[in-house]
Amino acid sequence: MKKKHKKLPFIIAGVVVVAGVGFFALRGKGTQAVNTQAVAVVPVTTGDVQEYVDTSGTVESRNKKTFFSPVNATVKNLNFQRGDTVKAGDMLITFDLENLEKDNKKAELNVLSGKYGYQDSINKSNKAANDKADAASQVNSLQAQVDQWKQRVADLNRAIAQVTKDAQDEAIQKQSEAVAQAEAQAKAQAEAAKAKIKAETDKLKEKIEKLTRKKAESTVKLNAAVQTLTQLQGQLSDAKFQQGILQQSYDEASGLGDAAKIETASQALKAQMAVVHDLEDVKVPAAQAKVNELSEKIAQEFDNPIAEYQAQIEKLSTPESSTGAGTQGGTGGADLSGTGANQTAADTTDLQMELQDAQSTLAELQSDLASKKAIAQADGTTLSAESKAQMEVNNNLQELESKTLEELITKGKQGITAEFSGVISDSKVAQGGMVTQGGEMFTLQSTQDVDVNISLSKYDFEKIQKGQKATVKIGAKEYKGTVNKISHIAIPNEKGTPVISASVSIDNPDEDIFLGVEAKVSIQAAEAKQVPVVPVEVVNTGNDGSFCYIVKDGVVAKQIVETGVSSDSYIEIKSGLEPGDQVIPDIGMYQEGSPVVPMDENSMNAGTGADGSEGGAAQAES
Repeated sequence: MKKKHKKLPFIIAGVVVVAGVGFFALRGKGTQAVNTQAVAVVPVTTGDVQEYVDTSGTVESRNKKTFFSPVNATVKNLNFQRGDTVKAGDMLITFDLENLEKDNKKAELNVLSGKYGYQDSINKSNKAANDKADAASQVNSLQAQVDQWKQRVADLNRAIAQVTKDAQDEAIQKQSEAVAQAEAQAKAQAEAAKAKIKAETDKLKEKIEKLTRKKAESTVKLNAAVQTLTQLQGQLSDAKFQQGILQQSYDEASGLGDAAKIETASQALKAQMAVVHDLEDVKVPAAQAKVNELSEKIAQEFDNPIAEYQAQIEKLSTPESSTGAGTQGGTGGADLSGTGANQTAADTTDLQMELQDAQSTLAELQSDLASKKAIAQADGTTLSAESKAQMEVNNNLQELESKTLEELITKGKQGITAEFSGVISDSKVAQGGMVTQGGEMFTLQSTQDVDVNISLSKYDFEKIQKGQKATVKIGAKEYKGTVNKISHIAIPNEKGTPVISASVSIDNPDEDIFLGVEAKVSIQAAEAKQVPVVPVEVVNTGNDGSFCYIVKDGVVAKQIVETGVSSDSYIEIKSGLEPGDQVIPDIGMYQEGSPVVPMDENSMNAGTGADGSEGGAAQAES
């Protein structure tokens, strides 16, 4: 943003000498003639520097009010149009109240209906709240009962299992005795069956061992493939990280606009992107496919057959298989029925019935618990405080509509007057048009409480503080202003550039002020009084910071300086120079160490030296 400034007079303190004069410098025992040239200088002076931030913004009212109709009526007189200026106390609208009585009767009926509905809702809400509280109070008790009956069901299941096991053990014992009796007859058959099972089992184990060895070989290959995949994935991660670094370098080069750096960074980035592409789209997928292929091969060729053989071994090892030709063959054909197996069911009948009752009770309790939890956790028909407040507001609005005819007529006769001076910014009414009670009619914006909303760039927002004084120009008129608000969040403007919004209040608004127009704003951001100052153009910037060229001991010297507040013309010198020091505005053909004679810049520009000749000035300007 362009900065305003207060121009400073400064005292010329230079020593005027003859340009191009020759002098002698003693070196050792002899003398040497040195060609000394005149150089234009300006002195370091003492003065005040003021820094301004210039911007523009939109004039907006800080105080605006939207007016609503107090009655249901026809607009009799409309004494304004959108954009008109009005004064406080002006009569703006009068009403025709002919149909007000009918509308008021309807409002009374609406109020009555609203009260009934409100009370019904409150009653339902209270009941729901009571039900919710009651349910919440029962949840813990029901949960304890559910846990108790779960334990009861578990105990009964264990008891049934134990009774069943005891009966089975007894039946097995009897069957064992029967088998023992028939063992002599079945021994040969049993031994033969066992031998056959062992032979089949040994054959299956041999197959499993062969497959296991082959699986181990394939597993080695799979592990190698997994290791390769892991390495490639690591390489890919490193490559992507390096690509990110190169992308950042390319972005930085692009931001600097250095074509050579941009080209170097671009080639490096493209090369790295090719490496990433080769890893991501070729090598890693290929390695993953190899891992998947080997995994699938191991599963199909080894794991599945091994599992099948093991299942066969387990099947052969079951009691049914080990008995040879089945139950009849294993027991020698003995009839083992009626040995107590059927007694198991009869022994657990009572427990089963008790279990069913317990399960039924548990199910009922769980259902009741779920229901109470749902009631306790759900909002149901319970009205929130906000809903009750909203209903009450609605009832109040309806009660306002139900005012007596006399009250409404009295209010309607008062009409609408301007509460403050300002501009009609919006109007939704027309002469002879109908308005409804509570309906929006128009908006009045004050011309006495006015702000200018501005946007600050990243270069300026840190300079601006609340309370700083400003000058606001709207058209040809100028107003005084004060910074009254600064946002603490940046928002992109229409160009996508982040800006900080702020506002400047107009201290002395008048009737001629316009809203919604653009205003130019100049904010006094900083000030330095009675400090060393030099013209802005004599300060240079290098790798070491700010510096000036000065005349020191008769030669050109480079002086590092620390700068402060700056206007368009002058800049504060915090350190490095003192008032009276001679600063060279334009070093031109001179170099550090060149012998020079300082001359007043104005005298140099006049083109004459101290002896009245023009040669010296012309030489200095070159």
